[in-house]
Amino acid sequence: KNDDDIVTRLSGLVWSSLRYRAALMDESLEPDVFHLGTVTNEKWFKTVASFMPKKFAYAFPYLFNGYPLDMSQHKKMFGGSRIPLKHRDIYRQTNNARHICVMYKDNVYTVNVMGPTGNIYSPAQIRNALQFIVDADENAGVPVGVFTGEERNEWAGIREQLENNATNKNNLDAIDTSLFLVSLDKEGASSRESLANQFLHGYGKNRWFDKSFCLLGSGTGEVAINFEHSWGDGVCVVRYAEEVMKDQEFVKFEGTNELDLPTKLCWDLNQEQMSQVEKSGKKLEDTAKSLDFKMCLYEKFGKEDLKKHKISPDAVAQIAIQLGHYRLHNQIVPTYESASTAGFKGGRTETIRPATVASTEFVKAFTADPSPQGKGDLLRKAADKHNKISVEAKTGKGMDRHLFALAAIAKKDHIRSTLTAKGASETEIEDAVAKGGGDLMSAAEVAEGLPKLFTDNGWSRINHNILSTSTLASEAIEGGGFGPVVADGYGIGYGVRDHGIGFNISSYRGDSQQLGDSFAKSLDDIMEVLKANPPPKSEK
Repeated sequence: KNDDDIVTRLSGLVWSSLRYRAALMDESLEPDVFHLGTVTNEKWFKTVASFMPKKFAYAFPYLFNGYPLDMSQHKKMFGGSRIPLKHRDIYRQTNNARHICVMYKDNVYTVNVMGPTGNIYSPAQIRNALQFIVDADENAGVPVGVFTGEERNEWAGIREQLENNATNKNNLDAIDTSLFLVSLDKEGASSRESLANQFLHGYGKNRWFDKSFCLLGSGTGEVAINFEHSWGDGVCVVRYAEEVMKDQEFVKFEGTNELDLPTKLCWDLNQEQMSQVEKSGKKLEDTAKSLDFKMCLYEKFGKEDLKKHKISPDAVAQIAIQLGHYRLHNQIVPTYESASTAGFKGGRTETIRPATVASTEFVKAFTADPSPQGKGDLLRKAADKHNKISVEAKTGKGMDRHLFALAAIAKKDHIRSTLTAKGASETEIEDAVAKGGGDLMSAAEVAEGLPKLFTDNGWSRINHNILSTSTLASEAIEGGGFGPVVADGYGIGYGVRDHGIGFNISSYRGDSQQLGDSFAKSLDDIMEVLKANPPPKSEK
């Protein structure tokens, strides 16, 4: 948050977002490089790398123990939308758009932000357009965006009906092809939790969740990014946020007062569709209200203190999550932590499994005897194990994505071979594959043909992640969050900062605050263990 009014602030962010996109498109954006160790002369390294011919540029960082990261997903961030089809979605992207879409009071407007030759409009021109929308102060529109929060097959059927009308089809096309979306909320938030809920889901109001990403602005001046996850991952959004925030110093509201008038999209809905809007909106609102979302900030220590104790900050955060959950529920549960595999071409993510034998030994030992004495070795073994599996996941040695692919292939092959033998048509077979068996094969019949590994209870258990965690640590982002991936689980977005650790916890269980309090107590105790058990002299 800053002192600018929200229209001014969003205008600057839109302008900088367009500049970021331009740098992506002409490949002038500095590439992501992961260094093992410290580069002694970073400025020299970057200067030399910038002059390298393209065919050598990728290899050059290896001389300095640096590893270039794949950036292909960054370009998917703009001009994209997730489109629902029956039993599957597709990602549609357009690179020649020059407009964004702006939502205000559930009305959708198209706003040109670039000229016919690709020139970016000035911050003043963009602000004029946004201010025009606010000043028009139209009555609340029909919240068609609630459909994007529907069950995907349901939304696919609704969208198909909408597209039968030329006006509605053109509206959908304008939204799908827009560079990105801006949601300007008239309402503000009275607390951190209410703000988090507003930015995560907004109770379905003034949102279009299928868009690649949306810049959100609250009536009290805060801004956020809400992004659809199929096209890319958090590391991409963090880089965008960092670059756009740095660029704010170049935003100047001066020059022309010309205005490219926004165009309001008007929907042509019949009575049945209006009823469906109301029904879908109520369902989405009820689901959102049942989500318990708490923001928990621990400020007693952070990254700097943990480095002094020669222990990984991420490992400490994950061990605190394990200990905190065990204290609250008295069980070790399947846990997911996201790891980026951008070190590989087209890389997305792999799973880190923080609930290890080593972390469990520490958790149970500490629960049996909460004194810090004699727990140092167990804590450091747990941290070392976490560091090891984290590196393995990032370097292509994880197991989850590999096994998931094998399970998916085995399932599809079994359905195809079984239905081919039964004389089913190719259309029927492909439909059954898309539906995981559909009407032609029962779940039991599908399971019969799978390798025993994929029908074992252990396979089902590790894929039911009670604790789904992800970290997005950046000075440009105050915090990040998401919903749980299973009904009885938790979504935990966390960030280890220099002098604090933040946990944004969501669940449908109603005990997110209790879990956050348990994390805080666990961090207190872990620090006592570190103080009572300093690292061996060889590690100091």
